[in-house]
Amino acid sequence: MTTKEWTLGDRMILTASPCCSAPPQPEVSWTRRDDMLSFSDSWTFKRCSKCQSIYLSDRPDACSLPAAYRSYYTHTPADDSEPSARSEQLNSWIAGFLNKRFNMNYPSGSSAGATILQLMPPARKALEFYGRNIPRSLCDERTRLLDVGCGNGEFLTRAMSMKIDVFGCEPDPAAAAQCVSKGLPVIAGDAFSPELPERSFHYITLNHVIEHVEDPHLLLRRLRTLLRPDGCLWLGLPNPSALGVGIFGNGWKGFHPPFHLLIPHQKLLQRWLLDAGFRDVKILSRGLQSGGMWSESSRIFARENDHESVWRRKAKLAADFATFVMPSLSEETIMIARPAA
Repeated sequence: MTTKEWTLGDRMILTASPCCSAPPQPEVSWTRRDDMLSFSDSWTFKRCSKCQSIYLSDRPDACSLPAAYRSYYTHTPADDSEPSARSEQLNSWIAGFLNKRFNMNYPSGSSAGATILQLMPPARKALEFYGRNIPRSLCDERTRLLDVGCGNGEFLTRAMSMKIDVFGCEPDPAAAAQCVSKGLPVIAGDAFSPELPERSFHYITLNHVIEHVEDPHLLLRRLRTLLRPDGCLWLGLPNPSALGVGIFGNGWKGFHPPFHLLIPHQKLLQRWLLDAGFRDVKILSRGLQSGGMWSESSRIFARENDHESVWRRKAKLAADFATFVMPSLSEETIMIARPAA
């Protein structure tokens, strides 16, 4: 391992995959700049030749990485209003579905719309993802939920509207302070904070968190201790086998340098969870893919490759169909697991 400089300090150059201790071999790689051109640097991602995970091979070191988060998007105030679509009628259907499925109380909700969307699996799955697949039976004040890496508190606010007793931890002090200013129960710290009592949470969520973590194995073991015996862990993260990787190449939004350090393949993540003391590990369908993630990939592709690509931008509908049938190709991995006895 060697080092070289970047805008905010030093970076480490990995000479072997950190995913599964694979020896150095020829690997597929992609190089690009960060999403918003916040820095002048270029970054290289590689695909592990053994487990097919993706990792940032020239990553900020432990001293400079925190500095990169000073202007991170979690500093932006959350806007967690009712999900909206172009049609007022569809908005009413969505609100009705959320009211019925997650015990929410949107006044514009249509009970008939809830039934209609229930019969449309791709849309239903996407709305279940919006609520992080929390079972309807847990949508009340008896449920204690922990959101790890809660950012600006967007999901905590959403879960509170489900009547759930929520708590969050966020290592970014500015984002945590923003949550507290809104009255949300959030601590400035990570999942290892002693303020988090063991065996006390029914549901723990990590949405696009684990790929930011230097030691995911250690984190998963810690989360196992925080869950009640009957609890459930929910994970959402980019999928290194996504169709978008092949379609957009170095423009794929899921790379998100220099913040994403390691994006584990679904099979590797399943193995990590089993090793950490979980069982009943399941991959869930995301349903309709994130329109924002797809459009951002298209934008970054055009920027990095100096030309637009209409077919790439318009391929989302086909990708929605393909990934609904095969979640292994989805832009995001959605996984749940329960503590082993």
